[in-house]
Amino acid sequence: MTRFLLVCLGGAIGTAARYLTAIWVPTLL
Repeated sequence: MTRFLLVCLGGAIGTAARYLTAIWVPTLL
């Protein structure tokens, strides 16, 4: 159960990082 939660949390962080990168990169460029 703990491992499942960690995997879900990691996936959520990865997705959030991807969206933030997609939003901020064009702005910085």
